[in-house]
Amino acid sequence: MRERVLKRAAPAFACLRRFFGDERASVTVDFVISIPILLAVLVLTTEYGRMLQMRSTLENAVADAARYLSRVPLDASGAAFPASVVEMAEGLIVSRVNTPYLAIAAPVVGDSGGVTTVRLSAAAGVPTPALGILAIFGSKTNADGLPIEDIEGLVITASETVRHFGR
Repeated sequence: MRERVLKRAAPAFACLRRFFGDERASVTVDFVISIPILLAVLVLTTEYGRMLQMRSTLENAVADAARYLSRVPLDASGAAFPASVVEMAEGLIVSRVNTPYLAIAAPVVGDSGGVTTVRLSAAAGVPTPALGILAIFGSKTNADGLPIEDIEGLVITASETVRHFGR
């Protein structure tokens, strides 16, 4: 009885042996399986590089604006800058950072051990389709008092504190 069952199943086993033994399309199958992974790595690497470039640009722009504010005299009260000076500092940041999602905090004049300091902060959203998926898992809380709830994409913040030399 067992032999008859094996005789009847022999053609099916032979067909399966031929199917799994055929290696003609194995390279195509490997390519079809690996190409989405390679494309995902390429897209994520490109987006990550763009995000790092945006962070570097924002940090440099905030540092330059803070240096500009460190040389400008304060207003009559001695606790703030004139509005035109603040607009110029914001213009330095806006002209360099290429994103519609930008929040700049008002410069803060403080005292650190008898030295007058100026602190400037900014946040920029990097609209990244690929890395934006990762932003779902992050929380959008205020960074240095900046309203970043409305910023789309990944949020990058930069702040700079410099000594005030203006007279």
